[in-house]
Amino acid sequence: MNKIMRRFIPALSAAGFIIVTVSGCTNTYPKETSYGHPKQRIEGKGQSRAYQTQQQVSAVSHNNTFFAYDHELSTQIAAMHGVMGAIVMRTDRNAYAAIMVDNSASGTKAGRSETKTHGPGDMKNQIPQPYYENLYTNELASDFLGYVTVQDHKNLSHNFKQEIALKIRQLDPTVHDVYISANREFINQLNHYKLDALSGASLKPYVNEFNQGATRIFGTKPQP
Repeated sequence: MNKIMRRFIPALSAAGFIIVTVSGCTNTYPKETSYGHPKQRIEGKGQSRAYQTQQQVSAVSHNNTFFAYDHELSTQIAAMHGVMGAIVMRTDRNAYAAIMVDNSASGTKAGRSETKTHGPGDMKNQIPQPYYENLYTNELASDFLGYVTVQDHKNLSHNFKQEIALKIRQLDPTVHDVYISANREFINQLNHYKLDALSGASLKPYVNEFNQGATRIFGTKPQP
């Protein structure tokens, strides 16, 4: 537990809060890798996954006893190609990543409540980039900010999630399993916890709520 706790950012004042959004450009995926393209999702079947690994073969439970905001993992994942921003929560066993994808995720399959929001470069907003970098808000994923959200994590491609999960496992080999979602509700839920953590508040009162959210988003039944 001490090893895990050392990874988490100390409490900061609200005025010093900075959203972890980094434009990644060093890692690139093949042109045929469209983050939500059906062909890419099929490629993951029958192969060993770095994400939702246990759920590939059996039912799971999200009965975490502890969770905390991991600043290092969030920053590193936000820097990856295709990721506009990331919030990673580390539990006693797992890592849960809420990600916002950028415009390069053009192949993400559309569906109900999946949105593309107006970004810093959108002429409709006319708001300079520094404003976004220092924004303090509970509703990180909204129609006002520049992120693409995806309702169902299954509509993010295998290759995309695999790269993120492998990066998390590389940075923290103690992670037992990885769960990744770009769901707007999940993003805002984790962002709320992040803000509380940065203000020095304990996340212990939210453990059950966090577990319920994870169960709702990722389910418990096997997902081959």
